Amino acid sequence: VEHPEVVLGTFDKKFLELPQEILVTAMREHQRYFAVVDGDQKMLPHFIAVNNTRAKDMAVVTTGHERVLKARLEDARFFFNTDRKIPLDTFVEKLQEVLFQAELGSLYEKVERVRGLAGFFSNRLGFDAAAAKHLDRAARFCKADLVSHAVIEFPKLQGIMGRVYAAEAGEPQPVAAAIEEHYRPTHSGGALPETTLGAALSLADKLDTMCGCFHVGLIPTGASDPYALRRQAIGLILIVRKF
Repeated sequence: VEHPEVVLGTFDKKFLELPQEILVTAMREHQRYFAVVDGDQKMLPHFIAVNNTRAKDMAVVTTGHERVLKARLEDARFFFNTDRKIPLDTFVEKLQEVLFQAELGSLYEKVERVRGLAGFFSNRLGFDAAAAKHLDRAARFCKADLVSHAVIEFPKLQGIMGRVYAAEAGEPQPVAAAIEEHYRPTHSGGALPETTLGAALSLADKLDTMCGCFHVGLIPTGASDPYALRRQAIGLILIVRKF
């Protein structure tokens, strides 16, 4: 902006019941607001907005920002509460209606392939029965949140909402963590999976995408890489090196 004027706005504390990631994303992606946290990185019921000019009455401007954000957060709250009423298995079944790639089938079919690869890793890496079961559960639900209302509205929350909804559904913590971590790294220099289960699931997902795409001729070129296979390959190598 050429003439920044900063205002501090406030929103209803009831919205703090939402996962922090939803609040931050609603502010940042939709409104370009800054979230406000305390010294322990916990959300506060405030936001910072930057205007490009100074109005005669900045209090009126602040009220306008608050009104717009309230509508956004009400929507986010509705999506979140609606999703929480839907069993994870229902989300998984809905993946049959979502195409992954024309020759590779639906997202449901991809999930089944990933489960197979995850089982292979469980055997080769010597996971005990509990870890193998957790990995299979994480693989089954790893794409479930893609058909949730929250992720359709906020696509960057894929994986994050999967972790949240898995925890809400009573899945063990290792399962919920692996669901979020299997997308990592999401960008160059991004964080890698922290857990062994997350790493195994990430490898299974990336290998399925890479092998499937190469099999049907979707090989990256200098001008095109629609399935981000280069990033997936680099992520695969980094994960193997880490673990």
